Amino acid sequence: MLVVELERSDYVERRENIIAVGNSGTGKSHIALGLGLAACQKGVSVGFMTAAALISASSALAVPALLGLWIDHTGRGGVEITQCGSRLCGHIAWLKDAGNSEECGVQVIGDAKRMGNGTWDRGWIYDPEADSKYDVELKPIGSNKMRVMGYEGTKFLSETMMWKRASVGLTKCAKPGSEKTVTANVSEKAVKTSQKATKEAKPATNKVEAKTANIAPKVKTKATIQKVKSDVTEPQNVETAAKS
Repeated sequence: MLVVELERSDYVERRENIIAVGNSGTGKSHIALGLGLAACQKGVSVGFMTAAALISASSALAVPALLGLWIDHTGRGGVEITQCGSRLCGHIAWLKDAGNSEECGVQVIGDAKRMGNGTWDRGWIYDPEADSKYDVELKPIGSNKMRVMGYEGTKFLSETMMWKRASVGLTKCAKPGSEKTVTANVSEKAVKTSQKATKEAKPATNKVEAKTANIAPKVKTKATIQKVKSDVTEPQNVETAAKS
């Protein structure tokens, strides 16, 4: 009777789940196939997936609770946890002392893998002060705390630290040299523009000089002709006076 009721597929419209429980070989898969076929006949899209595959897919789509900016146990630095593919990584994104700005952007967490129950493990954590890397396990404690366990190979000898989520609106640090880089690029562009303008203006100056040089001989030639005419005219004036 229950099977006949399920065959009508009313549970689909009511958005209800059907769970078949029993030992292997008792017909659970056959019932699921029959219900799926009945739903298809009513125009419902049907897909088949094992429970293990469904759990794995749901975990992969879930957004990790550890994403965001966290203040470390010292209170002097903040690490932003982000997704790097299917793993987690972290970079320094806040510094209490602006004098340590050279550390901004340094990666301190990497390759942390999802292990279940919100825990991420088998990654590494970098200690800038000791310049050393360790294995790391990350586990959320509530919504605003994170347990960071550093260890070397085995967790028998480990160090556990508690980080807290940063307050909303906390200003992140800027990578050092970014302002200098922009200034350098602007200066270089200005120099190139100036050089280009000078190069384009130089031929024009040469052209003016050449034109002036060509004009000068013409003026000189005209002056010479006038002088010759003057020399020729003077004797004529003298001869005319003698006749008089």
